[in-house]
Amino acid sequence: MRSMKEDFLQNFPKFLSPLISMALEAGINYQEFDHLIKQSFVTEAERVIEKQNKKATDASVSTASGLSRGYVKALRAQKKPQQEKWISLPSRVLSTWVAKKLDDVIEYTSKTDKTDFVSLSKSVTTEKSPKTILNELIRLGQVELIDDNQVRFTLFNNTTKRNNQKIQISDFADNLAWHTLAGAHLVAGSQKPALLEQAVKIDGVFENSAQDLSRLGKKYWQEISKKMIDKALPISEKEEQQGGKHKVTFGVYCYYE
Repeated sequence: MRSMKEDFLQNFPKFLSPLISMALEAGINYQEFDHLIKQSFVTEAERVIEKQNKKATDASVSTASGLSRGYVKALRAQKKPQQEKWISLPSRVLSTWVAKKLDDVIEYTSKTDKTDFVSLSKSVTTEKSPKTILNELIRLGQVELIDDNQVRFTLFNNTTKRNNQKIQISDFADNLAWHTLAGAHLVAGSQKPALLEQAVKIDGVFENSAQDLSRLGKKYWQEISKKMIDKALPISEKEEQQGGKHKVTFGVYCYYE
């Protein structure tokens, strides 16, 4: 009977190859990539060991990762703690925009009682000014200013390009990590029944049909993501104040060649 290790090694190039291609296009060579991989092995070895209620020492991490103890010690000394804010204030503003079922275009300030961007932003936070929130969303490519007083929601507009490559790569890395974690837990026989990692695969179609199906997938994503935000926002707002710490990521992908 084949072991999980054998199956993993056989299929590993399938999901590693696109990352290698992306790294090469970004100008990352093997030495730089090798260093990153070693850092990841050390970090994940620590996590696996601690998950087993054992102390992660240089020796135990070295044994688990296969790296020398001296190399492990040096890498662990270099690590800096990273803090991640799960949902940013701009993201909350966008989520509320969707939950309130506002038009794709709203006024920045309105002379009527109709919801405008300023009142929308202030309903979510007073920590940052509406103008600051707007500028950040524009920088992220999630809204655009049509004129001096018109703001367009572009997050679900698939033709809109992100303005910040750093943010785009960071978002992709987060999405890929969570996608992989879902699959890894399922393969390992996770006791979390609500996890999901599946895909519909369609073969033998012409390019125009592939494009049509891809557009249909994007349309369905727009619909279901808005429903998910509508359901999740009030739950998140309530339970976060009560000390809720769990995270949920729901996403889709669509690719054709």
